[in-house]
Amino acid sequence: MATYTGIKGFKVQSLASDPSGPDGNIWYNTTSPSALKYAIVGSGAWASGANMNTARQAMGQAGISSSSAQVASGYPGPSETGRDLTEQYNGTSWTEVADQNTKLFKRAGSGILTAAMLAGGFNPSGAGNKVTSTEKWNGSTWTEVNDLQNATQNSSLIGTTTANLSVGGESPGVSADVETYDGTSWSEGANLNTARRNSGGAGTSTAALAIGGTTPPSLDQVESYNGTSWSEGNDLNTGRA
Repeated sequence: MATYTGIKGFKVQSLASDPSGPDGNIWYNTTSPSALKYAIVGSGAWASGANMNTARQAMGQAGISSSSAQVASGYPGPSETGRDLTEQYNGTSWTEVADQNTKLFKRAGSGILTAAMLAGGFNPSGAGNKVTSTEKWNGSTWTEVNDLQNATQNSSLIGTTTANLSVGGESPGVSADVETYDGTSWSEGANLNTARRNSGGAGTSTAALAIGGTTPPSLDQVESYNGTSWSEGNDLNTGRA
């Protein structure tokens, strides 16, 4: 038996403000009399942003949005001179803030603008070059904290200043090593199934992804972490570091 809503459909909602409702939703905003609105998933586009103050590569990073980002360490041009520079982005421009304690590059970074971490890295003038150094950022200064168990470079950090993972890297060869951080010290965690360096990392210390990387060659493999162990997930379409 046909229903009224089946024949006539539903009324368009009349609202005083835009809802955060599901995609496909339609409503009339009474505060914008000419605005019949609808919610869809649209395609995004890249646009140029402001340049950093110092060009460099192999940096650690932190931040959660395009208006709240931070980069630290790195090195310029062909010369591998370690850097201690930190820059922050507010959506419009980059500003230099307090330097790190040690000039390194190929460091891993994670966190937000007021609570970030850097771990590992490469010291061009140090014995063995790869380092165990860990530093915390409190929004204004960097502080040396307890070191990694193993020296590494080109790893990825996933998590916060109180619960973090150091994943893969070179220590000294390409590594499957994972260390966990509890806010005070590092300890050995469950290894990756596939060793990798320069991988992408996302998530938290108990629900993480290790994405791509290189052994070399470049990997398309993705692994997920549940707080205890790593398991193979769906591969990337294109292997990359």
